[in-house]
Amino acid sequence: AFVLLALVTTALVTWRLVGTSEPSSQSLHVSVLLPSALDLDAADSGLLAVSPDGRQVAIAAREDDTVRLYLRRLDSPGIQPFAGSETAEHPFFSPDGDWVGFFARGKLLKVSVSGGAPVVLADAPSDRGGSWADDGTIVFSPSFTTGLYRVGESGEGLEAITSVDSLRNERTHRWPH
Repeated sequence: AFVLLALVTTALVTWRLVGTSEPSSQSLHVSVLLPSALDLDAADSGLLAVSPDGRQVAIAAREDDTVRLYLRRLDSPGIQPFAGSETAEHPFFSPDGDWVGFFARGKLLKVSVSGGAPVVLADAPSDRGGSWADDGTIVFSPSFTTGLYRVGESGEGLEAITSVDSLRNERTHRWPH
């Protein structure tokens, strides 16, 4: 009886400890202090994006007369500009957080968070946002008056995926997510 009672007690304690343990989720409160030379009044919307893992922030900010994209890694101090990202706006991250998509000079571009030159993916004369899907495609709105388009993360396979229906009083499709 004693051995049986000890086994049942051990089983209950083990079950309770294992059964009620949940992965810990912690809140993270972060302040990203920009250098005094940078101004967030860079664009009308879409000034920043947070990477899917929450460890990086891409920020469109103005320094003097130039808006460009900056990267702030939350595990290290400082903020780094992306070369070639002048006039950047509406940043968004790839699902793995290794790339930042953005719009500049009438184009949809991407740039590696490790550095390097931006890569042009498609024309986007007056963008209205983009989103990077898990399958590697980017859905974006290239202008004020169009539907949504899809392009591969290497710039291949550009295609319209929605169209504006004037009979339903639609004027634009924008800000895909």
